[in-house]
Amino acid sequence: MECRTLEITSIWAKDLKDVHMFSKMEAYVVVMVANDPSSMQKTPVDKLGGTSPHWICSIKFTINEDASRQNRLALHFQLKSNGVFGAVKDIGEVYVPIKDLFNGEDFDEGGEKIAESFDVENPSGKAKGTLSFTYKIGEQFVVENMKKTAEPLPHRQFMSWKKKYNNLVLACGPGPRPLDRKFSVCGPEIL
Repeated sequence: MECRTLEITSIWAKDLKDVHMFSKMEAYVVVMVANDPSSMQKTPVDKLGGTSPHWICSIKFTINEDASRQNRLALHFQLKSNGVFGAVKDIGEVYVPIKDLFNGEDFDEGGEKIAESFDVENPSGKAKGTLSFTYKIGEQFVVENMKKTAEPLPHRQFMSWKKKYNNLVLACGPGPRPLDRKFSVCGPEIL
C-alpha cells in the first residue's frame, strides 16, 4: 500500500478552559491517528503557557494514502493538564480529518504548512478555545502487510463527527509500539 509520513512540528492553543482553580495549567497534548492507540504520542508539558500553551515537537505518523483520500483517517488531539497530586485533567479534544491536510492547494511536498484553527471541545461537549498546528508531508513509499479496521470512533461526545467520518482505518506502519513506553520529543522513554 502507498503511504506517506505526516510530521507535526508545532502545536499551539488559545483561550482554553482553565481546568485548575488554584494553580496554573501544565498542559500537554496526546496525539494519535483516531481509533489506533498504537500510534499515540505525547508532547512535552508546557508549564508556562496557561490557557494559551505552545509546544515545539516532532510527532511523526505513517499514513495510508488510500484511506486518507477516502476520508477514513483523522488525527485525534487530546489536550490534558497535570493537576495537583498527579491527577490528570482533560481540557478538551479535537478531531482533524487527514484528507483535509493532504488536500492543501498551496502545499509543497516536504514543505511546512500551518493548519487552520480547530475548535477544542471540552468534556462537557462545549467548544472553548482553538488549536492550530504546523505539519509536513513526506514523499510517498510502499508498505506491505498493513493492518486495517473499519470500526467507528467509540467516543460518545463526537457522535456528529462519527456520522460524518465513520469509516476509519488504522495508519500503516511497522507495527504497534509497546504500551509500556512514553513517547516524547526526544524519543521513547521506558517507564
